[in-house]
Amino acid sequence: MFFTAESDRPWAIPSPAGGTAVAPSQTAVVTIAYEAGHLPVGTHAAVVSISDPASPGSPRLPGITLTVRTMRRDLDRDRDVDQADFGHLQKCLDMTSFTPPPDRVPADLNGDGSVDDRDVRPFLVCFPGPNTTANPGCDDGYGP
Repeated sequence: MFFTAESDRPWAIPSPAGGTAVAPSQTAVVTIAYEAGHLPVGTHAAVVSISDPASPGSPRLPGITLTVRTMRRDLDRDRDVDQADFGHLQKCLDMTSFTPPPDRVPADLNGDGSVDDRDVRPFLVCFPGPNTTANPGCDDGYGP
């Protein structure tokens, strides 16, 4: 009872990639790790083929969906929160407007319908600098 596990995408990594079951009724657990650092923002799909020539119903083909998100403070979507993002926030600041135009909506970090001084603090919490990924936990508690 030898099985193999392989993915159709390099970012989805089955472990173990193969093995031997001791008894026909024994089950194997295959864990899928992923490497998303190089993937663009968006939804990605993979299929893992788990095969055992002696097993009925082989191969099994579980599908995997992975969603890569960027931080809300990453206003230019380049995977870091830096001066370019702060520049966008500054351009969007408008203390008198309560309905930001569509290009300013991402800068409404606290979700109150305006881009103002109350959006600066949530931005600065996630501001590690260029080419440094911000801590995803810093997005918590500051609007939708």
